[in-house]
Amino acid sequence: MRDNIEKNQYIWQRRVMGVMVLALAPLSVLFGLIGWKYNPEGWWYSISDTYYANSMMVMAFIISVSSFFFCTYAGYDWRDRIVNLMSGIGLLGLLLVPCHNEGMAAIGARVGLFGLTSEVSGNIHNCLALLAFLGFFINEMFLFTLGGNEVTPGKKKRNIIYRVCASTVIVACILLVLKQFVKMPPNTDWIAELIALTGCGVAWLVKGEALKFLND
Repeated sequence: MRDNIEKNQYIWQRRVMGVMVLALAPLSVLFGLIGWKYNPEGWWYSISDTYYANSMMVMAFIISVSSFFFCTYAGYDWRDRIVNLMSGIGLLGLLLVPCHNEGMAAIGARVGLFGLTSEVSGNIHNCLALLAFLGFFINEMFLFTLGGNEVTPGKKKRNIIYRVCASTVIVACILLVLKQFVKMPPNTDWIAELIALTGCGVAWLVKGEALKFLND
């Protein structure tokens, strides 16, 4: 009985994480359209930029809830604990240390919980985003694909999906790097984040047995 309760708790937690991660990118822009004329220029270029927009509360709520679940998710062993703490700390840090903003930098404003300059905050913010992405990648590529000695047909299908989802993080990182050298649309960051978060969200939903046809 207790084992069933714990399993249901894990399944519920995994599904919540999947939904939260999937919702972050679209809702951060959708709610930013409310009163959009009061938003700073470029507020929709990335999820992080919406920190300075009308959708800041929505973005902060989703990231806070996601961070809470990642930080409290025990998983199967110490590897799950460490990797999910990486993602949780990285996500929470995105709120505490916001991204660089030209408008804030122009007036010399201090940003975030620690009152850093916009440039310094932006550099730390990027490192924290990398930490969260790294956690996503390790989870999907190496931990979700673990299993017992007997690999069922359903597990084989799930492992393929996990690896495809992990690859979305690599695609996102490639886009972000290319943007530094090749001219791309100004919202490339948001597109890259959407790709990575979609992969992460789908992986957690599969792990949470939300897609019944993939279950054993």
